[in-house]
Amino acid sequence: MTSFNIEPQNCALHTEKKDRLKKSVSQLACVPETDIIKMTGEIEFHSDRLPWKISYGEYQSGHWKTVSLMNPCGDMSQNEIYDGTGRATEILGLLPATRKFVESLNLNVMWLRIAKLGSNSYLWEHVDYRELNNSRRLRLHLPLVSDFGAFFSFPEFNVHLKRGFLWKLDPTHRHGAANVGLRERIHLLFDCYFDEKLEHLIKNEWLDSEVLFEKGPPELRDADRDKLLQLGHSRIVVDQLLKSFHLYDLGGKSSYDLLVEYFRRDPLLSQHWSEKRELYIGKGVKE
Repeated sequence: MTSFNIEPQNCALHTEKKDRLKKSVSQLACVPETDIIKMTGEIEFHSDRLPWKISYGEYQSGHWKTVSLMNPCGDMSQNEIYDGTGRATEILGLLPATRKFVESLNLNVMWLRIAKLGSNSYLWEHVDYRELNNSRRLRLHLPLVSDFGAFFSFPEFNVHLKRGFLWKLDPTHRHGAANVGLRERIHLLFDCYFDEKLEHLIKNEWLDSEVLFEKGPPELRDADRDKLLQLGHSRIVVDQLLKSFHLYDLGGKSSYDLLVEYFRRDPLLSQHWSEKRELYIGKGVKE
């Protein structure tokens, strides 16, 4: 039942939809290929020795691993974010090209991580920063290794974060991620507090249509629905319904709403997914 359109679509997009999407994701700057090659090379050279850690495991299926290069305590073993001014961990010292690039941006970095999303892996629909204070902040992505099989999901679109650009992601909007390609996706992740430099980058943001994939409504046929019902409470059912956010425009619903509805005859499971919905996306979240 699961299928993804991973070919670029040069379709004419409604201005209103695209403007709405830009609140969640956009391109901020071009990055020279020579810089990307240097950073990718040194990260891949040290990859087997880096302390990759699976964090936020309840939000994913497959493998999403990170290495902390900057955080408020300077401890490379800390991967789950909290507020504070970023300090370099010892890992950043092994990556001179990466450090030089980070310093050239001159941003107020809170956390800096390398993130690796394995093949056939998913980050489920969620919002971030809910546990942090009210300071204004954004997440920036620099894709190092990626192809069109890797994308971020938003309510109406999937977006491939193409190499060669520094990208903005506002993770307080609903989003997820998937990698249905054959190789790992590697990104450099910056969590930054707002300052004049970041404001200037955002002022010039844009979004190329060639990396956007407009999602259609669900196409779950009666026969497919019957197959799901026969599987009952299995992990296959849960994963399939969670993947619906990556596949379809759910028309204002979340993937967790689908699970609440699917398990409506089982009050405990229905309540379980209602609580997960509150935990992962909250109430009144921004689209």
